[in-house]
Amino acid sequence: MDFIGRDFHDFDAVAAHFQKFFQSNRIPVQVKVQKFRVILNFKNFLDNFWIRFWASRDLYLKIEISDNFAFCKNHEVKLYPIFRYHQSLIIRSLDRSSLFSTKLNAVLHRNWTKRVGDDTIAVKWRDMYDLFWYLSNSFNPNIDCLMGVADMPDLKRQFKEIIEKTDFREVVLDIENFLEDNTLLEFMKTGGKGYILEEIGKW
Repeated sequence: MDFIGRDFHDFDAVAAHFQKFFQSNRIPVQVKVQKFRVILNFKNFLDNFWIRFWASRDLYLKIEISDNFAFCKNHEVKLYPIFRYHQSLIIRSLDRSSLFSTKLNAVLHRNWTKRVGDDTIAVKWRDMYDLFWYLSNSFNPNIDCLMGVADMPDLKRQFKEIIEKTDFREVVLDIENFLEDNTLLEFMKTGGKGYILEEIGKW
């Protein structure tokens, strides 16, 4: 979960708040503070839903708060009502175009590698998975919320270069332990690059 905070640095206070809240509701949680984030670990939580990832039965929530958002211009903060499973919730979030641009920033500028067996992966599966979701919902980016991008043609050029160099077999290597749908995995491996390039052409 990502949040924006102006001049925010007190992650210990956030951790203490969550610890107190869940303990008051008799929900066991382990809280850890890292740089720019708080991690909540709910031990054996997934047992209640017969779900597990690898051998883990724990549910982890990562809460990140960034005060580096001055680069994003012409964004809006909006309220979104959500109705699911007989429950209602109001979420305060960036407008969808600006939210999409924060993901594009990650793809354009994230410097990240990971070892999976004998392979070194240079693209984060979550970025590509999220990108599929944004593109499939026909979101258009907020150009004024992108770093190092002059205009739409410049964005299309930069993004096309990155996607064309991306090995989508690496994406599948990094994501396959999180998805049960082999059809989606196969599509990402064989058709993912073409799909993204086609959608970029529609901007």
